[in-house]
Amino acid sequence: MKINASKPFKGLLEGFFKEHLKGIIKGFLLAFILFLVSSYPHLAQASLQVREYQAEYQLCWNGIPVGTSKHRVKELAPNHFLAQAHSFPKLKFLPFEDFEASEFIHNEKQMRPITYRFRTRDNRKTQEGVLSFNWKTLNLTKAIKKQPQKQETIQESISPITHDRITQFFQLREDLKAGKTQLSYTVVEANKLNHWNFHIVGHETLQTPVGQLETIKIEHLTENKDRRTQFWLARDLDYVMVKLVQYKNEKKNVDVLINKFSR
Repeated sequence: MKINASKPFKGLLEGFFKEHLKGIIKGFLLAFILFLVSSYPHLAQASLQVREYQAEYQLCWNGIPVGTSKHRVKELAPNHFLAQAHSFPKLKFLPFEDFEASEFIHNEKQMRPITYRFRTRDNRKTQEGVLSFNWKTLNLTKAIKKQPQKQETIQESISPITHDRITQFFQLREDLKAGKTQLSYTVVEANKLNHWNFHIVGHETLQTPVGQLETIKIEHLTENKDRRTQFWLARDLDYVMVKLVQYKNEKKNVDVLINKFSR
């Protein structure tokens, strides 16, 4: 779809992204993280492993393609993984770009992040940083750079069940394998500690660019409940996320759909 970015249309999109970008990106990054989930209660006795693959998604706003996200999962050593996502606009005037990566280990059903890196460009603001986890001392080091001349380093205590944005969803995978249906997690981010809650909605058959897929539908609600995000995970693709829809105040504003997948 070719878009003619006239001045009124361009101004409308710029205003929308300035006002709503953070919520969209957070919801979309949740989508990236959810594509890592690879199990469900009826597979509780299975021994599914995280597998390497690459996927690409199209991000739409009100039916208009505005961005792309490329994702990759790589095994560095037995039970030692690296997951990455890079989201960027199709139109140069849209001021957003987002990258995140987590290096982590899987130790007896417990996901443990080692290093989490991120870089976010929102309008004219850029933030990047590294979260380093020390599980022997239960200590977290945050090195956050909000502008080239300003960087702060923060030390915090963490609990044994603390996750970054990516390992939380690998933990969700284990909980689904154990048959849990009410899912709640503590997730550390650059500026705060969040509590994420999910529930399983049901099953649906979807027609996608990579074929017809049997999926499981999962929903995430924010704490103030003004935004909710629904995800469709494909059983035929080891529960890769194939679709996302985000609602704000019960109005749909974001659609994400897979268009490429390979191992």
